[in-house]
Amino acid sequence: MSEITEMLNKIESWCYKNKNSGSVKVKPGLTEEEINSIFSNSTFSKKKLFLPEEIFLLYQWGNGGGYRFNLEHSCCAEYYFYPFEYAMQQAEDFNQYLQKHSKKEKIEYIFPIVEEDGAFIWTILDKKKTCFSPLYYNDEFIMNTPNYFSLAAMLESIILKLKIN
Repeated sequence: MSEITEMLNKIESWCYKNKNSGSVKVKPGLTEEEINSIFSNSTFSKKKLFLPEEIFLLYQWGNGGGYRFNLEHSCCAEYYFYPFEYAMQQAEDFNQYLQKHSKKEKIEYIFPIVEEDGAFIWTILDKKKTCFSPLYYNDEFIMNTPNYFSLAAMLESIILKLKIN
């Protein structure tokens, strides 16, 4: 079991134990073949872009759902984890919009994973295979410094805020 899977299981377990969290069951994960099939039919695959390994593991663990956490930074944060096919469609739509409206010469290809009250947690797709996925959190897809170095770092932050052992 990967570190990502272990942390996701801890968070899911916490949500079920704390009924007041309002957790929503995550859909079963996809197989490697299912993820590859969906991704290979995208414009990202045609551009020879890759899904970061951490995001691949995330979608093998679960395929979307929602959680409601009581965290320090917000009274009640509701996170909606996009199902993979929906995330792919959102990524296609967002990237088309950015390409039309951006004044930058080079556009990074974004991949939204989670939505929280109209803001997104997203990563970038790269032309080389990567293990880690730097995560950005904003509503305008502005690439400043990543909010988290990796998905593992974000999950660790959630585990610390929830005070999970």
